[in-house]
Amino acid sequence: MSYTPNKKYFSKELLNFLEIDDKPYYITYIYKLFFCKIDNLKKYQSYVLTNELRELIGVPNWHGKYFSSAFVKRSIRNNHIIYNSLPNDIYSMNISDITQIVHMITI
Repeated sequence: MSYTPNKKYFSKELLNFLEIDDKPYYITYIYKLFFCKIDNLKKYQSYVLTNELRELIGVPNWHGKYFSSAFVKRSIRNNHIIYNSLPNDIYSMNISDITQIVHMITI
């Protein structure tokens, strides 16, 4: 895995919905794809989300009908970022163990 600063890995569920490959992306790119995909649901500077989309971004059904773009972005950021891309050669050092390469840090 190569280092790509500020790129993040996202959940398979979101990647399948956006129909993109499983690799790191900038979060602004994910936002842009998501809003392009739900552009037909825009009403009065907000979005009217279906039950499937509510479940996808992790919003309870009792929450209401209209969602701002900031709320949708926050839900994607909180529920679908799995981990950030790491620089090469990060090691885990334990006193009793030998050095191990770190492949992933979860948030």
